[in-house]
Amino acid sequence: MKTNKLRKTFLNNPQKVRGILLTDYQMSILDLISNNEGDSDSKWLMSVLSISITNATTQLRKLWEKGYLTRVETKDPTGGILYKYSTVYKKNES
Repeated sequence: MKTNKLRKTFLNNPQKVRGILLTDYQMSILDLISNNEGDSDSKWLMSVLSISITNATTQLRKLWEKGYLTRVETKDPTGGILYKYSTVYKKNES
């Protein structure tokens, strides 16, 4: 797509553009997940970033909804549902 056409598409569809763009905070979460060798779930993110479980869950869900994460549903030992997340992209290895 040519630059002018792409620019016009962005300007005419601001809601769609906002729906796919990431904040710096979301980018840092994606980097954390891509570098994590264990399970990436809400509890893990909460402990790494020292944030509430609600905030961690919301951040992961938003990234999943935007298509940047995949998730697998597992059973939580407490009886609920636990989601394990991973990135849909792999960082380039240097």
